[in-house]
Amino acid sequence: MYSSIATVCLSGSLEEKVDAIAQAGFEGLELFENDLTAFTGTPREAGELIRSRGLKLVTLQPFRDFEGLQGRARERAFDRAEHKFDLMEELGT
Repeated sequence: MYSSIATVCLSGSLEEKVDAIAQAGFEGLELFENDLTAFTGTPREAGELIRSRGLKLVTLQPFRDFEGLQGRARERAFDRAEHKFDLMEELGT
């Protein structure tokens, strides 16, 4: 088991957050998609940044609160989720 923290818990750029997480002694992080969207590099570069600081990318938080959706809204949410697997692969998680 290892300790991790979500990037949404910190302020600053993705690089600043990753540095702070590593300096605080965490072993991994949960990447909130908004941090990835604001990052100027590619998802692959974000994954490399995280690993270069000795951290594990535990999970990607691409969206929340879709499990209660009904009908077409639910279908669209699951379509979006399916496309996130390519993103996770590019991140290396």
